[in-house]
Amino acid sequence: MTLRIWQQSSLDVTRLPGYAGFMREHVGNVCAPDVVVDIHGVETGALATDEYFRYSGHYEHLKVVQIIENALRAEREGYDAVAISCFLDSGLEAAREALSIPVVSSMEVMLEVAAKCGRAVALVTRANHMTDRVDALIRQYNRQHLIVAHVALDVPMSLPALDRAYGGSQSLVDQFRQQASGLVRAGADVIIPAEGVLNTVLVKNGLLEVDGVPVLDSYGILLAYAEMLVRMRRASHRRMKERAPEEIAARLRNATAALLVRP
Repeated sequence: MTLRIWQQSSLDVTRLPGYAGFMREHVGNVCAPDVVVDIHGVETGALATDEYFRYSGHYEHLKVVQIIENALRAEREGYDAVAISCFLDSGLEAAREALSIPVVSSMEVMLEVAAKCGRAVALVTRANHMTDRVDALIRQYNRQHLIVAHVALDVPMSLPALDRAYGGSQSLVDQFRQQASGLVRAGADVIIPAEGVLNTVLVKNGLLEVDGVPVLDSYGILLAYAEMLVRMRRASHRRMKERAPEEIAARLRNATAALLVRP
C-alpha cells in the first residue's frame, strides 16, 4: 500500500529550481520504495525577496494561511502525512489541530532528533534576521539546555545564491566547514544548519560531518520522521486523533477570505 506524504515548503519553490529539484531527488535516498512525496510551495508573487523575510510578520501570515489550507487539502486528497520543511515551523500547530493525519515540521523534529544524537547542539542560520525567531522556538520547545551555540553564517547568502550552489559550491562548503569547526572546538557534538535551503544545499554538496561531528540532514530526517509516524498509525489501525469538522474548516476559510478582500 503506497504511503503518501504532502511535503509543504514555506517558500515559492518555482523560484528555486535547485532546491525543488534536490528535494525530489532526495526522496529516493531516505524513504522506502512505497513512499510517494509530492512537493508543494507557497505563492508569494513579487514578495519573494529576502527583504520580506527580514521585516514582515504580515508576510509570515500570508505563508501560514496557505500552509494551513494546503494541509487541509492534503488530508481531503488522501495523503497520509504533511511534512512542513520550514525551520520557523510556520502553521504547524494550527495545521496539526485541524488534521487527523500526522503533521511535522523541521525545527520541532530536528530538536527532537538532535537530543537523541548528542548533548551539545549548535545551530547555524542563513542570516542574522532569522536567529531571534529560531531562539523563540527553542524556548517554546524547552530545548535551551541542549543548545551550546546559535549563530548566523559569517557571510550571509541570499536564497538565489544558495539555489545556484546546488550545481556545486566548494566555497560554501569551505565557509561552512570553517565556521562549524569553531563550533566543534567550542564543544558542539551535533551541527544543525537551521534553514531549509542552506541545509539541503550542504547535503547536495556532500557535507555531512565536520571534524567527526554530524551535520544533520533536516529534509531527509523530516521525511523519515513523517514516514515513521504513518507506519505507527497504520500498525495501530486507528486515527491518531479526530480532525476538525469540515463545516468549521469551511467557515474559517470563508471568514479569512472575506477579511483579506475587505477594503
